[in-house]
Amino acid sequence: MRVCMTTIISCVLVLTACEKPPAAEAEPAPPAVVATSKDIVGKWKIHSGDLRDAAYNMIKNQVEARDLPVDDQEIERHVDEVADIYRKTPPIYRFDEDNTMTLQAGEVTIKGKWAIDGDTVTITPDDDDREIRFRYEPGFLRLIPRREWGRVISLVPAG
Repeated sequence: MRVCMTTIISCVLVLTACEKPPAAEAEPAPPAVVATSKDIVGKWKIHSGDLRDAAYNMIKNQVEARDLPVDDQEIERHVDEVADIYRKTPPIYRFDEDNTMTLQAGEVTIKGKWAIDGDTVTITPDDDDREIRFRYEPGFLRLIPRREWGRVISLVPAG
């Protein structure tokens, strides 16, 4: 009886395997996007839908840079105020052909260098050793957060 059951189960498994349609060939992965200087050179601004997240990142960075205790509720209380400032005077990232970069945010100007590696654009500020990295997608530069708490923001051409 045991041999008979084993044979029946084996036959069922073989028949089931034979009934499956042949697997479709896997679609090739889309080619990785490679950014060129032509894609990056120009002025970029924070996407309007990301202003609150950009404000959150900026406030949190400032609090941590001063070694103050980080309280998300306190940060959230100021996010709308900073986002409103960004709406009125959008920070502008200017990427020049000589691989220099200028970020103008209100009265604050940050200068640095930028470089491309595949789809990643890395900004190195002149007065700070912390790099800022963006992933290039056609029409967008998406922030790669430095920390697990960082919020992703997108830059779009400023026109």
